[in-house]
Amino acid sequence: MEAARENTPSALNQYSGSIFIAISIISILLVMILPMPPWFLDFLLTFNITFAILILMLAVYVRSPLELAVFPSLLLVTTLYRLALNLASTKLILLNAVDAEGNPYLRAAGDVIRVFGDLVAGQNPVVGFIVFIILIAIQYIVITNGAQRVAEVRARFTLDAMPGKQMSIDADLNAGLIDEPQARQRRQDIEREQDFYGSMDGATKFVKGDAIAGIIIVIVNIVGGIVIGILQKGLTFGQAASTYTLLTIGDGLVSQIPALIISTATGLVITRSASEEDLGQDVARQLMAQPRALIIGSITLFLLAFTGLPFIPFLTFAIILLVLAIYLGQRQTAIQQELEAGELMAPPGEDDDILQTPDIDAVLVKVGYGLVPFVDEAQGGDLLERIPKLRGRLVNDLGFPVPLIRVRDDLLLGSNKYSIELWGVAVAEGELMPGHMMALSPTGITRRTVEGIETVEPIYGHPALWILEANQQQARDAGYGTVVSPDDVLITHLEDVVKRHGAELLSLQVTQDLIEAQRDLNPILVESVMADQALTPVDVQKVLKLLLEEQVPIRNLQLILETLADYGRETKEAIELANAVRQTLRREIINRFLTENGNLAVVMLSPSLQQTLNQAIQAGEGVNPTIIRQTLENLSQHIQAASNRGIRPVVLVCPATIRYQVRNWIAASLPSLPVIAYEEMSPNVDWETIGIVELTTDESEMPEQS
Repeated sequence: MEAARENTPSALNQYSGSIFIAISIISILLVMILPMPPWFLDFLLTFNITFAILILMLAVYVRSPLELAVFPSLLLVTTLYRLALNLASTKLILLNAVDAEGNPYLRAAGDVIRVFGDLVAGQNPVVGFIVFIILIAIQYIVITNGAQRVAEVRARFTLDAMPGKQMSIDADLNAGLIDEPQARQRRQDIEREQDFYGSMDGATKFVKGDAIAGIIIVIVNIVGGIVIGILQKGLTFGQAASTYTLLTIGDGLVSQIPALIISTATGLVITRSASEEDLGQDVARQLMAQPRALIIGSITLFLLAFTGLPFIPFLTFAIILLVLAIYLGQRQTAIQQELEAGELMAPPGEDDDILQTPDIDAVLVKVGYGLVPFVDEAQGGDLLERIPKLRGRLVNDLGFPVPLIRVRDDLLLGSNKYSIELWGVAVAEGELMPGHMMALSPTGITRRTVEGIETVEPIYGHPALWILEANQQQARDAGYGTVVSPDDVLITHLEDVVKRHGAELLSLQVTQDLIEAQRDLNPILVESVMADQALTPVDVQKVLKLLLEEQVPIRNLQLILETLADYGRETKEAIELANAVRQTLRREIINRFLTENGNLAVVMLSPSLQQTLNQAIQAGEGVNPTIIRQTLENLSQHIQAASNRGIRPVVLVCPATIRYQVRNWIAASLPSLPVIAYEEMSPNVDWETIGIVELTTDESEMPEQS
C-alpha cells in the first residue's frame, strides 16, 4: 500500500499531462471549426504570443538541446495552433469587418488584431503590407533556411558518429571506467540525440511551410475581402481595400511575429552546443574574454565619429566599449593576482607527468600564515625544494608515481597550524612552533626534565617537547634521542600520510600507465594477465589498492602480474588475488618488519581464538563485540610490553583464511600494527613469539550478538 501511495503522484502527473495535451489538440481543431467571439480570440492570440515568448526563453536557458527534446513536437503543435487562429480570425474579418449599415468595423476580429494593425502599420495598409513582407522574408529566407540546413547537417553528422560513440562506450565499460547503468544511460542519450536532430530536420519544414502559408492567407484574405466588400457589402473598391487590408495585415502580423519568435528559438536550440552554462552566460563569458577586442572596437567607433556620421551616438558607444574594456582588464588582473596569492606555485623541478583535476588537488598541504616562512623562498624557506625529493622517496617506497603535492596558505587555519588534504578532504593536521625544535624520547624515559612546551608527535602520538633551538644539546643530554626542526616534522608527517593513504592516490589511469610500461618490457606477461579479459585494469587496480592499504610496495610489478596471471583465471576476487600476491612478495613484506637483531617479533592468536574467528567468518556471521574488544586490549598490552623492552616493530601472525578480516577489525584501534599470515613467513627468517592473544572470558559466558 505504501509503495502504491508513493507512486500515485508520479502516475497522476503523467496522466494529467497526457490529458492536457489531448485536450489542447482537440481544442485547436475546435477553433478551426467553431465560430469564435472576438473577445475569446483576443485571449487565444495573447496565449499564442505568450507561449512563443516562453519557448524563446527556454531556448535561451537550456544548456543542451536534449533538455528541450520535445521541441520538434512543440513546433508541430504551435504551427497547427497558429493556422487554426488564422482560420478563426479570417472568418471574423470576412464576416464582420463591415456592419449592416456598410460602415467599417475594425474591432471585428478583436482588439489584438486591430491594435497590431495600428501600431505596426500606422493605420496605413501599404506600410503594413511592406512590414509583413519583411517579416516573412526574415523568417523564411534567413532564420528558417539556416535552421533547416543546420538541422540537416547535425542529423547527418550525429548519425555518422553513432558507431564511434557506441564503440567508445563499450570500451569504457570494458575498461571499468563506467558501470552498466552509466553505459545504458549514455546509449540512451545517443539515441535521443539522434532522434532529436532527425526530428528537427523534419520539424523545420513546419516552420518553413508556415511562412509560405502566411503569405497565401494574407493574399487570399485581401482578395476575398475586397470581393465581399464590393459585391456583398456595397463598398467602393477603396473602402473595401482599406478596411479588409488593414485588418488582414494586422491578423498577419499578430500571427507572424510569434512565428518569427519560435523560428528564432528553433535556430537557438539547433545551433546550441552542450555546455555547463546557459546561452547568456556563454555569450557574456566568451565575448567579454578579450578586452583588447573591445579597445580596438572603441578606437574604430571613435574614428568613425569624425567622418560625418552622427557624432554623439558613435562617441557614446566608443566610450562605453573603452570603459568596459578597462573594467574587464582590471578584473582579469585582480583575479590572476588572487590566484597567485591564494596558491603558492608548485615546487621547482616538478614535472607534469601526473594529470591533476583543476579544482581538487590529490595532495594539498595548507599552512597558516605563521608557517608561510617555511614555504616562502624569499624568507629562507626550503619546503618547496624538499617536496620533489619527498616525491622521489615516495615513488621508490610505494612503487607508483605519486601525484603532485601542492602547498597553499590558508588564513582560516590557526597561525601555526597546518592540515593535509587528500582529494579535498582533510585527513591529518598538526601544529608547529617556528623558532623551536621538537624533542622526542621514543621510550618516554628521560634522565631529567628540559624546559619546553609539551606537545604530541603527530604520527604516533608520542609525548614531545617544543624546545628553543639553543637547547638542542641539553635535550639530547637529558635523554631526548631525537630532535628535529618544524619543517622536518611537517615533511615526515606528510610522508606518513601519503604512505598510509597510498591506495587512495592510485588512480585507474596510473594503473593503466603502469601496465603499459610493463607491456613494453614484458608483452607476453601482460597479455597473459589481460587475455580474453581474464582481468581488467580495474581488477588489477583493486589488488594493488589492497596491497597499498597495508603499505606493501607495488614496485615489483612484474612479480605481481606473474602471480595474477597464475591465479587470475581461477578467481577475480580481489582479496584472494591479493593474498596470493602477498605470498609471492613474502620476503619483501617480512624484511620491512625485522627488528634490530634481524628477527621477527610476533604476537599470535591462540588456537581457540583462531577457531572462533574462523567459524564466524565461514558462517558469514559477525564476531561477538566482546571478543573483538578483549582481543584489542590483549594486543595492546603485548605491544606496550614489547615497546617497554625496546622491541619494535611487532607484527601479528594469523592464518591466511582470517588475516584480511582480522586486519580490518584492528585497523581503527591499531592502524600501525602489521598483520601477516603464516603462509607469508619467510623460511630463512627467525622469529620470536613475544605474546599470545587469548580470551580472558569463556565464550559461553559472553552475551549473544543480536
